[in-house]
Amino acid sequence: MLTVRGLEAGYGARPVLHGVDLDVAPGEIVALLGRNGSGRSTTAKALMGLLPARGSARWNDVELLGQPAHRIARAGLGYVPESRDVFPTLSVAENLRLGERPRAGPGRWTTAELLARFPRLSERAQAPAGVLSGG
Repeated sequence: MLTVRGLEAGYGARPVLHGVDLDVAPGEIVALLGRNGSGRSTTAKALMGLLPARGSARWNDVELLGQPAHRIARAGLGYVPESRDVFPTLSVAENLRLGERPRAGPGRWTTAELLARFPRLSERAQAPAGVLSGG
């Protein structure tokens, strides 16, 4: 599904990634691990079109690099930053509905499907999202 070859990216004149190669097969779960400053977030941002990057990154045979973030998201690749940004005064269910993708195609999901997959969220669906812990 995802093939990355020779990914290079950084912030301004400061390179962070040097020749990253990565393969993710359908149904496979892959984690990027490393200490602070090792390039995990930079890799995700580069793949999502949020940072300029060089190399090749193909998602379902579509080249990602050079594409704007909204096209990459529409192709079905998502980025969930670790900053836990939610709308704190809206309920958990309302926050989920904001990101819902009910139409057919890559990345399709509904709030009901997500709540069924994560029953603990279902128990808290009406609670303000700002009271959830990060755990």
